[in-house]
Amino acid sequence: MDSPWHLPGEWLKGALHVHTTNSDGRLTPQEVIDTYAACGYDFVVFSDHGKVTQPSSVDGKGLVAIGGAEIGAGKSVLGSNYHLLAVGLDDLAEGEIDTTTAQRAVDGLRAKGALVFVAHPYWSLLDEVDLRAVECDGVEVFNAGCEYETQHGDSGQHWDWVTATGKRPLGVAVDDSHWGFWDGAGGWVMVRSEERSAGAILAALKAGSFYSSTGPTIEELDVAADRLYLRCSEVAGIRMLRPGPGMGWTNHWTCERPPCPTVVTEAEIAPPGDGAAFRMEIIDGAGRKAWTNLMSIDSAEAQPTVIVR
Repeated sequence: MDSPWHLPGEWLKGALHVHTTNSDGRLTPQEVIDTYAACGYDFVVFSDHGKVTQPSSVDGKGLVAIGGAEIGAGKSVLGSNYHLLAVGLDDLAEGEIDTTTAQRAVDGLRAKGALVFVAHPYWSLLDEVDLRAVECDGVEVFNAGCEYETQHGDSGQHWDWVTATGKRPLGVAVDDSHWGFWDGAGGWVMVRSEERSAGAILAALKAGSFYSSTGPTIEELDVAADRLYLRCSEVAGIRMLRPGPGMGWTNHWTCERPPCPTVVTEAEIAPPGDGAAFRMEIIDGAGRKAWTNLMSIDSAEAQPTVIVR
């Protein structure tokens, strides 16, 4: 598919993982909408534990509200539940989803039309065996609530473990806001969508037409067989990560000795042309990051294809 930066539509800012008083959050659904509206968001996914908070129950205040849920299922190698973030659920009856294993839960949620992400894998202390055992849509690469609470929010390494096995999971940045302390507006997705509707947003998410961020913006991404050009807000570094066993994971870094005293806003890089998956990551002077989804380029193609999934 084309790079999202070349697609028609507009960038919509969204919170994918938000709790309310319908489970263990401290704000009502309407207060959640009001809070994100004040922070400049375009859409919010309610993801209460084990239940769907209906979007129709709130005044959207110009935001698109989408149903979802967080589901505990299965057991990890260390004996804890997987937490699964289901995005795009219309309803969920008690006991409807088989949660005896993570994969059965994923399959059940997908059968209901949801996108399913492994939530906060670092906070859950999932390892590469746990992640290889589940076929789903992606992982939370960043969880603001977990980062603020225990510094276990950045799961970039977990994303890379899965990628190195040949899979192409999506990576999303989220809040996981519960509102016991300020854990809102810390991680979000920027979705390229032609419409401000739940259906269009969910379709764009499924296609990988988005990037994730905790602060920086990616203004342009142009990918060809022999050239990748990225333009962004002011950051300390731009890097290409190509997860692969025994070869090192970072293939390009604009700053030789971080923390870098210079400021960069663009980079032109020669991407791998052998079909290997890679992603771009930028980091600003405050340590805030933004992530593209995975891409790959087959140099044998007459017209090189950027593969997001």
